Amino acid sequence: MAAEYNADREDLFTSEGLKYLRGLKLDPVDRWLVQRLLRELKLYRDELKAVDRQLAAFARTAPAAEARQRKLLDSIPAVGPVTRETFLAEVAGPERFGSQKKLTSYVGLAPGQRESAGKPPRPGHHAQRLADSALGAAPGRLATGAAARRPGD
Repeated sequence: MAAEYNADREDLFTSEGLKYLRGLKLDPVDRWLVQRLLRELKLYRDELKAVDRQLAAFARTAPAAEARQRKLLDSIPAVGPVTRETFLAEVAGPERFGSQKKLTSYVGLAPGQRESAGKPPRPGHHAQRLADSALGAAPGRLATGAAARRPGD
């Protein structure tokens, strides 16, 4: 909407950007639409906060081993709550894998061709979903609790 008024900004959805948007001179219909969209944005942000609170409450009731895994995942740069919980839900404990190689292969982070009987994996495969979570080298670190290895180590 702001772009139609040549008034789009990179920071539009920050506090300052939203203040700017509220003060922007718009046609009455466009103002009504913007106000409705801003109410919807607030609703989604409030829902996201509620989900985050529920997720944190769930995590507090975890067994000790799972709590340690959460703490380790939290120590990895760029791994946030969504990636952490996705990883834990998909892997169900990295200790069940015999090696870093097996874990990284399971989650789809090991290089190589993944196929069975000459067929590529089906869409939505668990490894692809987790690979999309961009965990990087973290799974190897989780499997042993040791520092993640760099290529060539």
